[in-house]
Amino acid sequence: MAGAGARPLRAGWRAGREPAQGGPKITISLVTAPEGPNLALRKKYDCSDPNKYNWGLGGLTNGSWTADAQNCFATNDAPTLPKHVTIDLEQPARIGTVLAGVPPFGSTKAITVAVSLDGKEFKEVGSHEFSLRKAERWTWSFAPVEARYVRLIYPDRHEQGVDYPNTFAFTTEVEVYGAK
Repeated sequence: MAGAGARPLRAGWRAGREPAQGGPKITISLVTAPEGPNLALRKKYDCSDPNKYNWGLGGLTNGSWTADAQNCFATNDAPTLPKHVTIDLEQPARIGTVLAGVPPFGSTKAITVAVSLDGKEFKEVGSHEFSLRKAERWTWSFAPVEARYVRLIYPDRHEQGVDYPNTFAFTTEVEVYGAK
């Protein structure tokens, strides 16, 4: 039995539990975890604008997502775009997933992934834009393709430089996975 001045439970619930209006919308994307070994682990790569400051030598495929000068890959600072880095998987493989990320510094805005069997003709399989000042990873999943070479293309950059001139392109790590 409710006392004097008590509101019915239903009215109280509605008054105190109305959904927030105008809040940010959140999008959640689920990506199936890749199966099998990382085919790019410790593989060699070539860059169209090699870093002259010895930043992250070997860091693109070393298995570490640490964003520092030892583990994070960086191109040189030439202002010309696009730049690219090509990983040699050493033998053809049927692949369907590439995972790459950017550190919270630098100005890497977009990465396009392309694959090739011969290292000459590349087919783009996806592109993604990254946020400024935020460490992010992105997974490109695509129809399985036979490839030996995986290329990251840096077609654009943020106008603002974060800790470094915006002419460098940074990538924390790249992983490549096979497909059935």
